[in-house]
Amino acid sequence: MQLLEHSYCRLHNVFATPITWIISLFLLIHFTPVSAADVVAQEDHNHHRLLELQSKVYGTLNHGSDLELGEYESNFIGADRSMIGRADAPQVLANNYPGKDNIDSGDTQVWTFPKKEIAQKSARALAAHTSLAERDAWDRAQLSDDVENRALRQRQTDTATLFITLNICDQPQPKIQNFHEAPASLQLYISTDPKNRSPDEKNNDYNVSIKNGYGVQSFSASDDVYLSVTAPEKSSQFAGGYSYELTASVDHAFTTYIDEDEMVFVDSDTHAALLSSNRSTDVSKYGIFVHPQDDQTILGLSSSYCGLKNWARIKGNIDDLSTGDVDTGVMKMGGNETRQQFYVKNLNGSTAYYGIMALNGDSTGNKDTNGSSAGGGKIWKAMNFTTKASGNCAVIYNLTFCSSVAYAVPSNDTNLNHTELTLLYDNDARNKYQNFRKSLQQIPCNTTSSAQYSLARTCDDCDKAYRTWLCAVTIPRCEDFSSNLSYLVPRLISKTFTNGSIALGLNEAPYTAENKSVLYLNSSRNPMIDESIMPGPYREMLPCKDLCYEIVRSCPANLEFACPLKKHGLDRAYGEDGACSYPGAPFKQNLATGLRVTLWCFGVALLVALTNSVRV
Repeated sequence: MQLLEHSYCRLHNVFATPITWIISLFLLIHFTPVSAADVVAQEDHNHHRLLELQSKVYGTLNHGSDLELGEYESNFIGADRSMIGRADAPQVLANNYPGKDNIDSGDTQVWTFPKKEIAQKSARALAAHTSLAERDAWDRAQLSDDVENRALRQRQTDTATLFITLNICDQPQPKIQNFHEAPASLQLYISTDPKNRSPDEKNNDYNVSIKNGYGVQSFSASDDVYLSVTAPEKSSQFAGGYSYELTASVDHAFTTYIDEDEMVFVDSDTHAALLSSNRSTDVSKYGIFVHPQDDQTILGLSSSYCGLKNWARIKGNIDDLSTGDVDTGVMKMGGNETRQQFYVKNLNGSTAYYGIMALNGDSTGNKDTNGSSAGGGKIWKAMNFTTKASGNCAVIYNLTFCSSVAYAVPSNDTNLNHTELTLLYDNDARNKYQNFRKSLQQIPCNTTSSAQYSLARTCDDCDKAYRTWLCAVTIPRCEDFSSNLSYLVPRLISKTFTNGSIALGLNEAPYTAENKSVLYLNSSRNPMIDESIMPGPYREMLPCKDLCYEIVRSCPANLEFACPLKKHGLDRAYGEDGACSYPGAPFKQNLATGLRVTLWCFGVALLVALTNSVRV
């Protein structure tokens, strides 16, 4: 031992002399110093097992170190890494912490996810799912069993499902305007073979598919994992580079893209659109990205959370990046369910947009008490919607009395602003409701079952059915006058638009001279609209006829409610299923059949009736 120490000291003293480098390296190879751990290991054959168990099961040994137990890393004074034959180390990923970097066209960047992160996950799982006695028994079995079985069992214990996600945050932009193609995507290659630490297109275990800026790959891992991010060659049609976020997690995919329709288009006008979530929620927890479809900046990034955060034109309820163009809240959408709504402002008329719902994550990588990340965000499939062309329809919502009304109504912004318009419609319906309420109070509602007017319906059912019908007939749903959908009814065809222009096609049916005297073509169903709002020509989506029937089914017979008959007023006053309006039911764009109404109800569909006057 003294001889070894003496040799090592001499080596240290002469190492800085270039002439003696070769001799020094030769002596070092043949006389490697013995560590204290090696001495203990020679004396105690179970020493390495105890240390291994301490590290893997309880996670206390070398915590946070890049070196595994038993590894030795030389540190030579006066020599750099190139002299000792070790290449530059790749960038290291930590569990649930995104690795962020910029990359130029044609370059490749290498990352690694160390096996110690997997071992720590296994240790947490063992501690969470076994008792102290079970862990002690497992320790004794590890010490007493033969080396081969012990190593196999440890490899099984230290295996976990690994989730790798790549998000492209920035990409080269076209050099010319109106170039509607995305640049070539980054590529991600993964290797679990320690002999292949720089995987590429031809030599990899996983070639991860990257679509619209997002890719995910999951697999079982027990050792170091190696990853290569490769940028495509430079294109003459684009300028700029890429940036990305690469994340490894032993808990779950850090960021998530879900290829499902989760956002619903409710209605729009020329300046705003009302959207909602497709799932029930009592709180405003979702965010939204909105982007015009004729802007190519998000092409190739529509599935990437960080890409949308960087490039989407409008952001609402997205971390601290909101643009101030979105009002969000919770609204009642048919039946008794509530959904989150998004009122998106500052839009352009006759313009197609993407609407993408999102759920914020913890992008800082903070973990909960169980060691699992809250995630880096979740987004759903993009939804397409188009704003209206005419300026005499305006979206109103959050009414006090008619709480289910959330759609575009006849308007005139030269006479009333948005708040005044909303209050006018809501108060008009509330005032008309008072007479019905007085009539219903004459009915013995709170009496014995034998004296009630129905065993199946109550006065509360009647009140609800009438109120829903009343809000629909006093607040018609407005559509562009230029629309050619057959189930829309033209109104006020002989009037001028708010800008003074006249309706087109007045010499064609149904705009002939004789039709200018037809009442339903030249007036609104609610006289208040023509007297106080004066919107000019528009088209109305008729309410659904079944809501008229619902009043008849729900209310006492002595109130004498009745619906018009087919070919005797019903067809002009009410719409058919799939082509009619109901407060709380949004529109969905259907490429095969055009616009249709989706009802969030079970059993009998809730349909709104509209008539030329406020009566059934």
